[in-house]
Amino acid sequence: MKLDQNIYFFFNRMIAGSRMGMLLIVFSCSFYSCKKFIEIDPPVTSTTIEKAYKDDASAIAIMTDVYADLGYGSVSEGIMGLSSSIPALLSDESVLFSTTLIDRNDVYRNAYVSTNNVFTRSWNRLYEIIYVSNSVLSNLEGTPRYLQM
Repeated sequence: MKLDQNIYFFFNRMIAGSRMGMLLIVFSCSFYSCKKFIEIDPPVTSTTIEKAYKDDASAIAIMTDVYADLGYGSVSEGIMGLSSSIPALLSDESVLFSTTLIDRNDVYRNAYVSTNNVFTRSWNRLYEIIYVSNSVLSNLEGTPRYLQM
């Protein structure tokens, strides 16, 4: 029991009781880290860039997905459909018969609102496609077919 009291007294008076002792504790704790907790492996369900461009088939599959995304949806709702129906609504080439399509009605009246889903959906999706396309172009150098050239 006497030893516990001595340790308690030493800690309270000498280390925790002085500013220098507190600085010593903070300074020594700041250098303590565990590499095991800092660096983790990626999950097995995800694909890294190195794995995605390891062979030609996966690089071709990624670019095929980009082309498929460009034509995704119906004629009026897909990204390629938006590129044909929106300009028609903006000009006098098309007439909007239904007023229940609020987003399309805004386009027809030339009322550009930043919250309009017609524009935000199409631009957000197009930026995603551009990002993936740029990733494909920048990582093609690691594919086997490129290395043979």
